[in-house]
Amino acid sequence: MTNWRKSSRSGGSATSDCVELARFPRAVGVRDGKDPDGANFALSAACFRGLVVDIKRGAHDLIGAQASSEGESRALVEKIMKEFA
Repeated sequence: MTNWRKSSRSGGSATSDCVELARFPRAVGVRDGKDPDGANFALSAACFRGLVVDIKRGAHDLIGAQASSEGESRALVEKIMKEFA
């Protein structure tokens, strides 16, 4: 069984509004927490690290979307990187 994890900052176990990650020997699995039985995909560790770098620099931000704070977003990304490095 795959151990899917989500950030403790996503509202705890009472909510499923998040992206969940799973560690595999050579990849990181990604799925939608609202639809755990739906589609998921895996990225190599190198691709996942690249994605996180892109996210940190804002390459995937939606136009007009605002994070609650830039510092909070960076802290979350740093925590994820440490957990899945």
